[in-house]
Amino acid sequence: MQIDPVTLITVVSGVVASITAVWAAIRKIVLARAIRQESFKNQILEQAKLEAERVKEELESKIKSLEEEFREQKASVGRDLAHMQESYSGSVAVLGEKIEILREEIRAAQANLMGLLVKLIDKN
Repeated sequence: MQIDPVTLITVVSGVVASITAVWAAIRKIVLARAIRQESFKNQILEQAKLEAERVKEELESKIKSLEEEFREQKASVGRDLAHMQESYSGSVAVLGEKIEILREEIRAAQANLMGLLVKLIDKN
């Protein structure tokens, strides 16, 4: 059985065409899959960037509110310290006055006692 060369070339070229078509289809599928994976990776990266920006903005907002609260607390402490210093100074002044009054009373009592002692000594 002899095969005609034209028939052989036709069969071989059909097989080659089929193999080429299968190879092209496989490459197209692989390329499409690679493109989908790259697209998926890019979407994940974009979502991660958006989430990172959202978290960053949220943290910056919290930092600003904490800084403001810190400033308010600092001012409040400053006012409290000033008030305490004024109160302390006032209390010290009042106590100083009371001490002077007590000294005067002690001097007066001592003078009265000395007077009484002098009278007792003079009577005897």
